[in-house]
Amino acid sequence: MPIYEYRCQSCGNEFELMRPFAEAGELAICPQCGGRGEKLISTFASKVDYYIKAPRKPAFRKSPTEGAG
Repeated sequence: MPIYEYRCQSCGNEFELMRPFAEAGELAICPQCGGRGEKLISTFASKVDYYIKAPRKPAFRKSPTEGAG
């Protein structure tokens, strides 16, 4: 099951939820305040042989002060 990352639109808390693909578009509730979570674009790392390969650049995310575009 994939892990999705969210940011609460009310308090700005970032949290993760493990959900099946069929539930990917459903509402995410913030565990801190109960507000609505907005899905974030995530990066991932993978293990190849005995080494962990992670992206060199951080995930592209707009800060809450930049707005939704």
